[in-house]
Amino acid sequence: MGTLKPLEATVRPKESSLVLRFAEELLPLFEGSDRITASASAEGLVLSCIWEPDLDLANDRIQQAFVGPLMWSKPRIRYIRDGRLLEPILFVHVRTPDDFMGSVVGDLSQRRGTITGFDDAPEGKPIHAHVPLAELSGYQTSLQKPTNGCGIAAAELHSYEAAPQGTDPDEPVSVALSSAPSNRAVENGAPRASLARASHCRR
Repeated sequence: MGTLKPLEATVRPKESSLVLRFAEELLPLFEGSDRITASASAEGLVLSCIWEPDLDLANDRIQQAFVGPLMWSKPRIRYIRDGRLLEPILFVHVRTPDDFMGSVVGDLSQRRGTITGFDDAPEGKPIHAHVPLAELSGYQTSLQKPTNGCGIAAAELHSYEAAPQGTDPDEPVSVALSSAPSNRAVENGAPRASLARASHCRR
């Protein structure tokens, strides 16, 4: 998919007079990044990335360079209209102890995920799946409960594929997100997509 990044969010300082200068001065923070690209606009610093944990990383970098309250927009998914609506599919890799594999696989399937394989590793069983980005809101956080705090996930863009249609022809149906908390715009920090791993992980 080239350099296309399927998730976008805008961050700006709470003080409106600083917006353009803020955006222009922070652009160098993301130069050379494979996962996050940035551009300056009248609305603030526009960040494009793969999925929510990348916004956590971006927020950490910005907080180190800028002192002051920030305003984050709700993350926006980039869909493609090519005769039909195409949605981004991520190649997700989840590492979990064997005891929790069933729960993780079941959860990924509920998120319209397609399991593509498993690996054996001494530090945990990696599970690989293709999952629509629309179904992964808050996934890093929700992964902690079924894995007793031991689950770790990573993802990259895999493809764009036809999305199921709902009542709105421009917005695909989300199976998982109907019961998930929404990612509202937040002040003074991006929505945290992950939690620290528990120290009592069983191997």
